[in-house]
Order: sequence, then C-alpha cells, then structure tokens
Amino acid sequence: FDPTVGVIRIDDVSGRTRAVMVHYACHPAVLTAENLFFSADFSGETVGYVEREFGAGCMGFFLQGAPGDINAYKLMEFDAAGSFETAKLRGEELGSEAVRVARTLKPEFNYDARIQVKVDTMTFRKRFEPGTMDLGIATALINKEIAFVSLPGEPFVGLQIDLAARSIVSNTFLLGYTTCGVGAMTPFYIPTIRAAVEGGYGADTETMLEPGTGEAIVDRGIINLYYMLNYLKTIPAD
Repeated sequence: FDPTVGVIRIDDVSGRTRAVMVHYACHPAVLTAENLFFSADFSGETVGYVEREFGAGCMGFFLQGAPGDINAYKLMEFDAAGSFETAKLRGEELGSEAVRVARTLKPEFNYDARIQVKVDTMTFRKRFEPGTMDLGIATALINKEIAFVSLPGEPFVGLQIDLAARSIVSNTFLLGYTTCGVGAMTPFYIPTIRAAVEGGYGADTETMLEPGTGEAIVDRGIINLYYMLNYLKTIPAD
C-alpha cells in the first residue's frame, strides 16, 4: 500500500482557502456490498471534515488514487455490512491528516499560471479473448509543479508508487476510476505485471487487458511530462 496522503490547497488572491484536495489510494468501501444504503463512504466523510475545518467557501475534493488491491479492512475481520460509524471514523482520520498538512502549506501566487493537458488513446490486447480495447488517458501539468496521470478502471497501487518514484515532477498524482477521450467502457482492474503473475482477485480475474497495460500507461504519462517540460522535442510529421 501507499501510506502517503497527497494534499493540494488552492487560495484566492485575498489569501482565502477555496479548495483542499485530498489524494489517497484505497477502495472507498468501508461499507461493503451488503449495505444497500446510498453513501459516499469514508471519502465523503473526509471531504465533509475538510469543509467543516476550513469553513464556508472552501470546497473539499477527494482525488481517488490507485486502490485496485487495497481495501479499508482486513478480510474476515469486519462487519459484513460495514458500519457508518467506522466509515465516519476512518474518513475523519484521513481528513484530520489532510487538514494538518494543508495548514502548513504556503501558496505562492503565480500570475503566469499555465495548465497543460495531453489526451491519448492507447490500444491494448484483451487478455482472455481475441480483440483489443481502446483506453483514454490524460496527463496534466500545472505550473510545472503538479502533475496528474489518469488511468481508467481500478489500477493496482504499485502503479501509483512507480509513477511517483519515476516522475520528473515532484508532486505527481495517479488518478484511478477515470475515463477520457474514448467510450465509457471500463477495463475493470489493471494489475501490475507482478500481480498478474501472482494471480488473485483483480490480477487474473475481474481484469480484461493484457499484462503490462498499467505499466505502459504510466510510461506514457511520464513521457508526456518530459514533452511538456521541453526535455523531449516533438519530431515534425512528414
């Protein structure tokens, strides 16, 4: 698992905090499938806690990391239906850490702010049947300081750790559960190559695409960031 909590704080020109984004890798599933009530689970409790702490005018956001192989409980050691009390406890625990970090940040105003976005469609072979699937991914760079790479479906956390370790941008976040650029289909779980070899839920079941799909998307995101930062030059088309 990835123990880090990513926090992004956005202030307006008066110094008022208008948004706090919390990035974390875990299935938002303290409340399990047996619980049939509508709920935003622990992630909703996290957002609510942040908004209460910073007051009116500040919006909280939960940025979903790579949760494919991470649950909020130990199997066989939880109430089968989950509990709202546990979801609230876990959500506020995460929110408390996010608020602590957010309050230590000192935003610097940049009147030459720039947002760069690159959208790609990548084609992968299906794993257990003939055919291919197109996936839309996006790479975004803000002020050359904050980067996002989106993966559709439910990526395993090793992909997030690999992206953060290899990215040239120190604040790089992998976003799971995203779709971009093509259709609304989801590839379900996207395991690492190692997990695909080891097998298990999401690694060789409930997954649709060839091993290496996640690593290829991470590579594409890293390459895109090098282009955005002008470390790589585009070759003119013939």
